[in-house]
Amino acid sequence: MIGLAIVDNVLAAGFAQADSSGGGVLFIALNFMVISFFPVYYRLKNIGMNPWWCLLILVPIANLLVGIRCLVCQEGYEDTKKLDTAGKVMTYIVLGFVILLVIGFIVLAVVSS
Repeated sequence: MIGLAIVDNVLAAGFAQADSSGGGVLFIALNFMVISFFPVYYRLKNIGMNPWWCLLILVPIANLLVGIRCLVCQEGYEDTKKLDTAGKVMTYIVLGFVILLVIGFIVLAVVSS
């Protein structure tokens, strides 16, 4: 997914310079969105969830929940409903980043007003 994001940003920047109308950027963004369904689909299948949940990556807040589940859950998670040690550590790391992000937005809002 990180590789896809890097390629998408490089191609979008190239199209933005070549095409001033923005049509190329939209084309690349749509391609990236379609291509990103496949890793999420197979990861959800791997952890035991219904792979059609990958459609939630189109919904703004739900995509974070699906992404976190894809990131922290081990193979067969839906059978045991328990995270392993690595999953618990990743959960704490992700929650820490979310808390830092919220604090950053609050500080930015206070400073800019």
